[in-house]
Amino acid sequence: ATKYIGGHSDLIGGVVATSGAGRELLRKAALEQGGAMQPFEAWLCLRGLATLPLRMERHGATAASLAEWFTSQAQLGAVHYPGLSSHPDHEVARRQLRGFGGMVCFEHAAGIEGGMRLCDALELVWIAGSLGGPHSSVAHPASTTHRQLDADARRRAGISDGLVRFSVGLEDPSDLIADFEQALRASER
Repeated sequence: ATKYIGGHSDLIGGVVATSGAGRELLRKAALEQGGAMQPFEAWLCLRGLATLPLRMERHGATAASLAEWFTSQAQLGAVHYPGLSSHPDHEVARRQLRGFGGMVCFEHAAGIEGGMRLCDALELVWIAGSLGGPHSSVAHPASTTHRQLDADARRRAGISDGLVRFSVGLEDPSDLIADFEQALRASER
């Protein structure tokens, strides 16, 4: 609920789903700890739900166009997005999903330094840890969320030194491409 359901980077919330076997455990936990959101956070979720289909359509369409554009950039290695036919799970995603979402990951060929320089050079896209909001954001796990791990541990976790996570917002795709173009040029210096 914190991410796309809220959609505005202004709430913390969650949803629990369980099988029949887990239902009794969930019931006991809810009775002991509470199972309801605060009224304001609940209202924020309801507000976000009203525009969720429109936002997800825009997030997904923009992510697809940016993912395709990223594949043509010499400074970038692998691009990870289930909407690309080259993605190993593309066929499963195509069968099971109505869209491919607003998250794209790519790997900067210049490793940690290249990923950090690219993120620092972005002007429209924010460096942020929160995802699924109206503003596009990036995170460079090797220098932020996973910096405490050595390179081997990161690689075992599937995190290359140059990996950049890109949460696509609602901006115009051409503005995002222009921002990434200038940031890629800056990351070569």
